[in-house]
Amino acid sequence: MIDKLTYGVIYLFSKMPFFILYRISDFVAFLLNHVVGYRKNVILENLRKSFPEKSEEEIKKIWIQFNKNFSDQMVETLKMFTISKKELSKRLVYDNPEILTRYAK
Repeated sequence: MIDKLTYGVIYLFSKMPFFILYRISDFVAFLLNHVVGYRKNVILENLRKSFPEKSEEEIKKIWIQFNKNFSDQMVETLKMFTISKKELSKRLVYDNPEILTRYAK
């Protein structure tokens, strides 16, 4: 179970507006790409295997975008602690809900 201090930090973080969270995400993505290199070799090797027709420059662009998406998902997951139903319904749109209904049966 998450201790109270950790929960408090996550709660306060999740109360921030999205525009601030996405700036934090941009900073985290920068750190992942240029400082930490989080799983860089594994990700690049997997991308090379998945897209053998892509140049090394294109592979690196995909890696950079992957880290951006990864950091966005981190802050969006934390935001789920306190997001309102109204805000969530604005951001979560189902294009083809009938597909889900079919599988739910």
